[in-house]
Amino acid sequence: MKTTLSVDSRKRVTLPNVAGVKTGDDLEIEILEDGRMMLTPVVRIPRHQMWAWTERVDRLLAEAALDRSPKVRVTDPGALEEMMKSLDCSI
Repeated sequence: MKTTLSVDSRKRVTLPNVAGVKTGDDLEIEILEDGRMMLTPVVRIPRHQMWAWTERVDRLLAEAALDRSPKVRVTDPGALEEMMKSLDCSI
């Protein structure tokens, strides 16, 4: 979609609703060599959640998605104890 925006006296523009931008959203502006301006939505990630966005976690998730080994889901605690005993493991 193309549209023409007007700049007001304070150098502000109003983005159309179809842009999906809401009050308080953060945007990054990049001014390209040919003078075009590109706006990109920015999502802020709290510092305590940054570990989830590392290359290591991304790689581990990709590996886990490729792992086709059989999985066991135990919902009964008694069954878990029995399984652990049969495997000669401790919990």
